[in-house]
Formats: sequence, structure tokens, C-alpha cells
Amino acid sequence: MSAIQVPGDLQRYYQRKLAEGKHTMLVLNAVRNNRTAEAVDSPGLCGCSSG
Repeated sequence: MSAIQVPGDLQRYYQRKLAEGKHTMLVLNAVRNNRTAEAVDSPGLCGCSSG
């Protein structure tokens, strides 16, 4: 997953959770859910107008 390979918040979150002893797939799933939530919360992502 490229989100954990690029320096930034998600990479720091991933590394911190691994250091806490969390399982790799558990942390990857949390990162994936975070990215999905960001995409859903972004206004205008679908290209439709709201009005």
C-alpha cells in the first residue's frame, strides 16, 4: 500500500502501531479505512453538484 511508503501522517501512524506490537494486517486495515473515510468525506469527489 503506497500510503505507508510515502512520508506523512499515515506512515507515522503505521510505524507507531507496529512499534506498539499491533499485527501488520490490523494496522494496514486501519490505514485503508482511514483513506476510505477521507475520500468519502471529501466534497465534490463524485463530480456532482450539490445544489
